[in-house]
Amino acid sequence: MDAVQEHLREHYKLYVGIFLVLLPPVVFFRRWSIPAILYAIEFVVYCALMHSILGGVIRLAAWFKTESAMKRAFDRLADSNPGWTTPFRYFYDRTLYNPKWLFYLEIVAVAAIVVMMWKYRPLRPQKKSQRPLTARTLARKVSAQAAKPPSTWSKKR
Repeated sequence: MDAVQEHLREHYKLYVGIFLVLLPPVVFFRRWSIPAILYAIEFVVYCALMHSILGGVIRLAAWFKTESAMKRAFDRLADSNPGWTTPFRYFYDRTLYNPKWLFYLEIVAVAAIVVMMWKYRPLRPQKKSQRPLTARTLARKVSAQAAKPPSTWSKKR
């Protein structure tokens, strides 16, 4: 945490400058920029969850392999731990993945997240309502809904 604070103290002018340059376009185009920012945050959360779950499953599989090995049953001193790991902090470093194909499995999972977000949660700017909802318009909508006859599907036969 000290390293982060030191970095922020050294480079605060850069971050303030970036903030000041990006603030007007974000405010001016907020109908498109805010949903895009929230979409990116949602993507990062999904990727973090996937990475954590995959890391837990890999550690569980390594533990199960260690505990169920016959080599361990006959020789308690033998180390049968496969050493399967996924790095939590430096997830971008391929050398820390054991076995090596886990890195590519995560790439495929991230691609699947992108496809599922694109299909099931498309990025669409919200449309502005034509007029604000006041107490009068709300009362009008409620009375119009109450005046409708009941649906034929709701009747018991």
